[in-house]
Amino acid sequence: IEEHTSGAIVLDTRSTGVYQKKHLKGSINIPLRTLHHCAPLLNKSKKYIICSDANKRAASAAFLLARQGMDVYILDENMHVALTKEATLE
Repeated sequence: IEEHTSGAIVLDTRSTGVYQKKHLKGSINIPLRTLHHCAPLLNKSKKYIICSDANKRAASAAFLLARQGMDVYILDENMHVALTKEATLE
């Protein structure tokens, strides 16, 4: 998957409060409830990896961005857990 997601932007769709408590270093926070307003402003030439604490939220965000013509991936819960154990969190 690394070759497909090289240079991708990690997009965290949780609420700002939850994001501020703990998140993957380098991720960008756009809560799902505001994503539909921000989606048209995102760079369509970039790849986006959606991370969230809820599969439905991640799937909704991915669907919304895919409808905007963006290349989107979902970081599944198992990978997210592995990354948070290994990665430095801000």
